[in-house]
Amino acid sequence: MHPLRHRRLRLERAARIALSASSASMRSARDRLRRGRARQDLQETPTQSPDDLLRFADRVTERLLEGVPRLARQLRRDRRTLAITLEAVWGDAFDLYDAIAYASYEQGARWAAEATVDDATRPIVWSTLLDLHARACCVAAEVGVLQRTGFPSGAEARHRTLHELAVIAAVLQDSDEEITRRYRDFEAVEHYQDAKAYQEHAEALGRTPLPDGEMAILLAWHDEVVDRWGGKSFARPLGWAAPICSKSNPGIADLEGLAGVAHLRPFYRYGNHAVHGGPRAAALQRIDIEGKPHRTPGATVYADFAETGHGAIILLQQVNAALLSELTRSDGIDTDSVVALGSLNQLVNQCGDAFGAAADVARSRGWFLHGRDD
Repeated sequence: MHPLRHRRLRLERAARIALSASSASMRSARDRLRRGRARQDLQETPTQSPDDLLRFADRVTERLLEGVPRLARQLRRDRRTLAITLEAVWGDAFDLYDAIAYASYEQGARWAAEATVDDATRPIVWSTLLDLHARACCVAAEVGVLQRTGFPSGAEARHRTLHELAVIAAVLQDSDEEITRRYRDFEAVEHYQDAKAYQEHAEALGRTPLPDGEMAILLAWHDEVVDRWGGKSFARPLGWAAPICSKSNPGIADLEGLAGVAHLRPFYRYGNHAVHGGPRAAALQRIDIEGKPHRTPGATVYADFAETGHGAIILLQQVNAALLSELTRSDGIDTDSVVALGSLNQLVNQCGDAFGAAADVARSRGWFLHGRDD
């Protein structure tokens, strides 16, 4: 038997045993609660004054605190059970994903150490791309952790962030240096807006407001960059990109077109639902399991991790490619980097195959209800 096949079978057996033990434990706990404390609480429930209610709430709090250690142990067991169950199906894909993400991190560290800002033809562009690459590596790692622990919606939300990082990296690398300067200066707008919002609500939050002198410095910085780059329109969201979008109020869709990834917009929109509080997000949270409606308020196996996982690793590779393109502009062909990214390209394709194969297994188990090409 192939070692990987043997490993999956062992994980599946462990998952079944763990799930059975977990279910029995939870049933036993529920039975004890029904027979004991639930009846006791019913007898003790006050029906008179607000003071009685507060005293009763104190007793309930004490009982909850007494049960925290036991609950924590049970939750740790449940998390291990879920991780084993997911690993049995998605493990090979998750492993390839992590390997590519880590190799990208190592490549970025090499670029940062060997190709210094002073060596670059466009130092500010190179430095900014390194910043974006570091963030992309971090976000890609977050996607991996969220998938392994059964939080598909969280992974989709971080995938959305990775999409924006890949788009911006591609746009900055392909534009003249002034666009990167505008992007960097836009920090003054965001910083002042953050400080202003904090200042408006500091008292209600019980926090100390920022000193007037600090607010004055931030406002002066804000006004200086706004004046430098053409006035109030610069302070709009993505106002730094106005010149290359030929409009005063560009959106992320405009940048996607410039980066050549407009076709990925459906996945970006899907990730929006994982971030925002609209009704579509609530609808996506509802699923049918064996003909019965359920909501997914916590970790779950009922999800298609393939699109998010493979999509995220493709986006990370696009950020890698933006840095390689900028490095080539500065120093010519870097053979080591070209070979490294060529190898990663092959691994990205293999990762997609692994996610597709795992999705077929998950579908056969009823873990999601759409077809492979839906």
